[in-house]
Amino acid sequence: MNLARTAPVNSEFEDEDDVGGILIRSYTPVGTVSGLNYGSVHVEAREEIISDTKSASYFARLELSTGDDYPQTAATLVKFDDLDSVISALEKLATTHITTERFQFSEVEFEISGLRFIVFNNERGSMMFAVECNGLSIHFSSLSKISEISNFLRQAKAILIERRY
Repeated sequence: MNLARTAPVNSEFEDEDDVGGILIRSYTPVGTVSGLNYGSVHVEAREEIISDTKSASYFARLELSTGDDYPQTAATLVKFDDLDSVISALEKLATTHITTERFQFSEVEFEISGLRFIVFNNERGSMMFAVECNGLSIHFSSLSKISEISNFLRQAKAILIERRY
C-alpha cells in the first residue's frame, strides 16, 4: 500500500492546524476509467471527521494517474454540495458536438476545484476529451468515457448519502 497516494490533496477543513482534535479520513474506492496510453481517472467517496467536535465533511476524490515508465499522479477533492453540478456538466459534455464550419478546432470546458474536463476535436475530426488536474492530463478517445466518470460520481454521492455521520 502506498500511503502517499491515500492522502488527499487538500482538506475540506480550511485550516487543519486549528482542527483541535483527531482528524479521521475514510474512503471507499468507486471505480476507475482508463484513458489513452495507460492513463486513468480513479474516483473515491471520502469523509473527514474531527473526532472532538464531530464535524464532518464529504466529497469525491478524483485521482489522475499516468501509466508510463515514470508514473505521475494528481488529485483533487470535489465537495459533496458540488457533485450535482459536476454530474450535470458531464452529462452536457457527453453530448457535445463540435463542427468545423466557423473554426477548425474548438474546445468545450468545465472546471471546478482545480479539475478541468475538456471536450475537443482533433485534426482528423474525431471528438476526444481530456481530464486535467494540477498540471496532469489524461486523454480519452471516446466521449462515452465521460458517462463512466459521471456514473462513478453518482455512485460516490450515493455512498456518501448512505454513510453520512
